[in-house]
Amino acid sequence: MLRLLPAILLLLALPSFAQADQPRVVTTIKPLQQIATAVLADVAQVDVLLPPGASPHAYAMRPSDRRMLIAADRIYWVGPDLELFLQSLMAEEGSAKALLSIDGLQTRSFPQQRHSEQSHASEEGHAGHDHDDHHDHAEHSGHNDHADHADHADHADHADHDHGPGSVDAHIWLSPDNARVIARFMAADLSALFPEYAEQIQANQAAFDARIAALDAELTERFAPLQNKGYFVFHDAYGYFEDHYGLQARGVFSVSHEVQPGARQINLLREQLRSSGRVCVFTEPQFTPRLVQSLTRDLPVEQGELDPLGVDLAVDAEGYAALLQQLADNLAGCLEQL
Repeated sequence: MLRLLPAILLLLALPSFAQADQPRVVTTIKPLQQIATAVLADVAQVDVLLPPGASPHAYAMRPSDRRMLIAADRIYWVGPDLELFLQSLMAEEGSAKALLSIDGLQTRSFPQQRHSEQSHASEEGHAGHDHDDHHDHAEHSGHNDHADHADHADHADHADHDHGPGSVDAHIWLSPDNARVIARFMAADLSALFPEYAEQIQANQAAFDARIAALDAELTERFAPLQNKGYFVFHDAYGYFEDHYGLQARGVFSVSHEVQPGARQINLLREQLRSSGRVCVFTEPQFTPRLVQSLTRDLPVEQGELDPLGVDLAVDAEGYAALLQQLADNLAGCLEQL
């Protein structure tokens, strides 16, 4: 029995050595994790930095987050236009790749008109918070309970930077075309970094490309008769999706997750809703039902929910397709009732 012990210990150690040889890839947000997971199917697991519900616009990292990033072979992030909190750290990490700057990606800017109608009212509402509004803000916030909340004082300024008229819209993953570009970039990058897995990675990317192309054709057909239907959103995150499918929101209720409307703003928005007739109003999981009810009470509107991060979706090779499908089902499902 004693003679067998060294051999048994060696066998027990083998899985850990095999695991160490696998690529260690980290993405900042879940949609990028979904795309990378499709590219690395049957090769390696992809980790994600932000926990469910956390906002990429302002996040206080834990020591364990830093350790995960430092240990990664490759880090994929959108760029400082989305994850500003990572700007200085990513500048030091040679393993980090900012996807907003890759070749072939189609980018857009936030439009002037849609924001000019909302920004003044949002500023009034933000300046005019009462205590109930602050309570709503605390409930709605997707941040974890970290000890370090120093960044929070800058949320309003950061939100304006992220979503102001003319600034780059960093929600690049909500364009199916961009997702396919990102997958191709990841596949080429990871094939070069891990040539022993190149054949599997390239096959995975081809399967992802075909899957998204087929789904895109279905969604294009579904949205064609809905392009003139009216709706409002709570977060100006859907421009790429809207541009791709010929949709246009009539208004944005809040410039970002971090800026909540106050009492005067709610009255102004209710008037805007009332004058728009029967429309859809889309909230997000991070916004409290109380806020939605205050805006829509006794008005002839349909309510729906959109989640640009796909927080509740399983992470697997078909996860990004599921994100597109979920957005389409929720958006089109409401518009089809009008």
